[in-house]
Amino acid sequence: MSVHSEDIQRLAEEFESCQKILLALGDENRQHLMLEMMRMNDCGGVRVGTIAQK
Repeated sequence: MSVHSEDIQRLAEEFESCQKILLALGDENRQHLMLEMMRMNDCGGVRVGTIAQK
């Protein structure tokens, strides 16, 4: 399986476009908050107090 330079370039562009979210998710506290919100199954928003209780 050979990797073409076009594929590598596309991957680099996609990676670059994701840098901000990857940086944000690199923080353990943010990861914890994201996981807790996902586990609550409420995509409409969650109050800080509710997250703090968890």
